[in-house]
Amino acid sequence: MGGKPKKNSIAREELNAILPFYLLCAGIMLFVCLIISIITGFDYRLYSGIVIGCLVSITNFYLLSLTSEKITSRGGDKKRAGINAGASYGARYIGMFVIFSIFFKLEIINAAALIPLFIPKIFYTFKYTLIKSAADNKKTTD
Repeated sequence: MGGKPKKNSIAREELNAILPFYLLCAGIMLFVCLIISIITGFDYRLYSGIVIGCLVSITNFYLLSLTSEKITSRGGDKKRAGINAGASYGARYIGMFVIFSIFFKLEIINAAALIPLFIPKIFYTFKYTLIKSAADNKKTTD
């Protein structure tokens, strides 16, 4: 299988589920950037930060999904799975740190690039809050 995920992989399903939310959030953030630009003056780093931050965040999310899927599909030794998950976590965060550091140093982005890293957390908080809320409502109507 190499590094390519299966067409019907859970990682791909999760990515497809979260992408519309990413686009919505990116649109809102870019609109807010427009308002800020009107008030304070144009700064390209604000816009490039949002775009690059979204790309890094989506890539991080997808790699996390692939790693989780790979580790859980193997089964087996929990200790080894924990080591693999920890190594993946460390590698992804070091990679993000290096990417953001280079772009900050080159003055291509500003701190706004870090905001998109919170999109998956927001998405899943809403998703499972709404699911729990819907399940609770169904129980009360039954």
